[in-house]
Amino acid sequence: MYPASFPHRSCGTVILCAVLAACATAGGPQGPAVPGTSKILFQSNRTGAEDVFIMNADGSGQINITENPFQERFASCSPDGSKIVFDSDREGNREIYTMNLDGSGQTRLTFGTLVDELAAWSPDGSKIAFQTTRDGNWEVYVMNVDGSDPTNLSDHPADDFRPKWSPDGSKIVFQSERSGDSDIYAMNSDGSEETNLTNTPGYDGSASWSNDGSKITFTSQRDRTWEVYVMDSGGSNQTNLTQRRGNDVYPS
Repeated sequence: MYPASFPHRSCGTVILCAVLAACATAGGPQGPAVPGTSKILFQSNRTGAEDVFIMNADGSGQINITENPFQERFASCSPDGSKIVFDSDREGNREIYTMNLDGSGQTRLTFGTLVDELAAWSPDGSKIAFQTTRDGNWEVYVMNVDGSDPTNLSDHPADDFRPKWSPDGSKIVFQSERSGDSDIYAMNSDGSEETNLTNTPGYDGSASWSNDGSKITFTSQRDRTWEVYVMDSGGSNQTNLTQRRGNDVYPS
């Protein structure tokens, strides 16, 4: 499956999606599993519906922590390892929820009538960015972790989606179709200074930051096949890393 313009299509209904987040059970930022003390989140349709599961780093202790007949997806762990954010259609449309690591305390954060999904914690754990159609097109919003003060950051009539925070929390990269095709943009965390980083004909999307925030990897179709590229955080030095026949997508 190749990159889709709208990321809610990207995972599909596979038996077991790729690991979505690794989350320390006792402090520490979202990141690699810590042997003996860490957990891994993943989503699975093994029960007939998409659910969020948690397991030990060695694959043992797999537990369904949402366990209902609805579709729960795109789970990620808070930087301090205490909460999970995910989206669900249990109320009839897709909304964003949080819960504790064991699945308890499930709390609805958004209350729209359309789609709110693909939530991403800010590195300091105080904000959640997400994509939504509440304004009639895809926009990037940010809200407090209790769901209060939802704010449209991208605020453009074209579709903007797939937000990712920089490691220091000062920037958000996102995917936008405002230039006529899909490009990667960056903006300050308050929505100011939106900048087209790729600005190249063809699809550019699925951006991810390097751990130190100096680089951004992304998927591009500018060379006719799907390839993985890297660039500096300001958009310079765009380099094809894969350069192979076939399709290479979704770097992280």
